[in-house]
Amino acid sequence: MQNSGGGDGSRIENRNNPRFNCWCNLQFHNSMTWKRGIATDISETGIHIVTLHPLNEGKRIKLCFDEPGSLDYQTIVGEVVWKNDQSPFESKSWIAPGMGIQFLSKLPIEEMEFAFNIKTYEAE
Repeated sequence: MQNSGGGDGSRIENRNNPRFNCWCNLQFHNSMTWKRGIATDISETGIHIVTLHPLNEGKRIKLCFDEPGSLDYQTIVGEVVWKNDQSPFESKSWIAPGMGIQFLSKLPIEEMEFAFNIKTYEAE
């Protein structure tokens, strides 16, 4: 998952695995503080996070998100591969600031569980 840079919305798709739309609250830790974000899509190898606090490319982070259908949570380590820190008022092609994360380890649960969770939520 990468962006060609500049936050202009021109993304180059580098994920070889299927991407699933989701809507999942999460927290991420950047070695100093915990920040909040929303995962809007996920694959086996990465995730897109909408956040008011996107981190710089190359930064390693720990992600913490609720496990779908459970009261437990899962953590995974990832690396920021692109970021967009423009507001919707500065760019017509982005709706919110965010960043793309490449997982550095295997996702602890099936990524489709996140997609299933959102489909169930939307159907209600």
